[in-house]
Amino acid sequence: MTKRCSLKVTLGIVLLSAMLLGVGLILFFWLKANPSFITEVYRPFSRTAEGALSKVMSVVPFSAAEILLYTAALGLLAAVFRLVWVLITGCRPRIKYLLRFVSVILLIAVCAVCAYYLLWGMNYFGLTLGEEMGLDVKKRSPEELAGLAEYLVEKTNLYAALVERNEDGSFSEKYSFEYFAGAVAEEFSEFSGRTEAPVKYVIASEGLSELRTTGIFVAYTGEANVNRDNYVSSLPFCMAHETAHRYAVAREDEANFLAFYVLCDADDPALCYSVYLSALRYTQSRLASADRDAYLDVCGKYSELVRYDNAQYSEYWSRFEGKAAEVSQKTNNAYLSANGQEDGVKSYGRMVDLLLAWRAAGNE
Repeated sequence: MTKRCSLKVTLGIVLLSAMLLGVGLILFFWLKANPSFITEVYRPFSRTAEGALSKVMSVVPFSAAEILLYTAALGLLAAVFRLVWVLITGCRPRIKYLLRFVSVILLIAVCAVCAYYLLWGMNYFGLTLGEEMGLDVKKRSPEELAGLAEYLVEKTNLYAALVERNEDGSFSEKYSFEYFAGAVAEEFSEFSGRTEAPVKYVIASEGLSELRTTGIFVAYTGEANVNRDNYVSSLPFCMAHETAHRYAVAREDEANFLAFYVLCDADDPALCYSVYLSALRYTQSRLASADRDAYLDVCGKYSELVRYDNAQYSEYWSRFEGKAAEVSQKTNNAYLSANGQEDGVKSYGRMVDLLLAWRAAGNE
């Protein structure tokens, strides 16, 4: 009787997983075929849900998602060790135990995927940010691209000189992670019309650097997590990028652009400098392929302070080039491709298309 009951429980778990997966797939493809519904109904829901989660999680100063990840990893490791022990010793019926183990892992995986797309993941398939903002995103001429780079280098040089610095040119100690987190949250709150929780740093930030990762948004907890070891001039931009994800902006180029849009007129010049410098890097990367001479001309207009920050930024990230970074990039590339961003990690650079459309609309 016990053996039959055990098999029924295992079968029940498998059937439940299949039902959840089936319903999830039906909803997924229906929503994917209705981008207007995603934008008008799902996205506001997602923003509200993620905002509520972030407020609940803000009661703890550390990243709850990071701790939950470590806990889950330890739990999985313990379960695997137990499985191996059972298979070796035969202290329990091996096949039945293996089937139960696989069925439970399957159910957890299906629930995790369904929860992800229920809470946030479908934002990849809604209308684009350009469409929502009425921007005319289209292919632009090399001349327009060069004009954007000229504009950005002028602004970047301007704000570089307004940042409080030490005698050697480095950022003042005033600009701590906590200072930027609070300032970015304040600016984003003014934009969103709601109180945004500050981003949190990842305890294992050095590990993120090894993976060449600047931040991670976790939909399950609503937490925008940022690598605190990143070079200081880039922190506000990365913080705003992850906060944009929490605001239900899923695509990487759009999160980059919204980060720029929210902070480009911030009260603190250090925030403005961070987004203009980041926008300049992306634009220059595009210009280098389109018009090498124009690219070199813009490079020649960098102020000494901008050159200093670029050198420090490059020096930091050049230390993290290896297999771990390659695997991380390939994983992120596969994830983005699976969610409709066919050019994978290169999609970050499409921010330039939005910048060009934004400037063409008369914004400066």
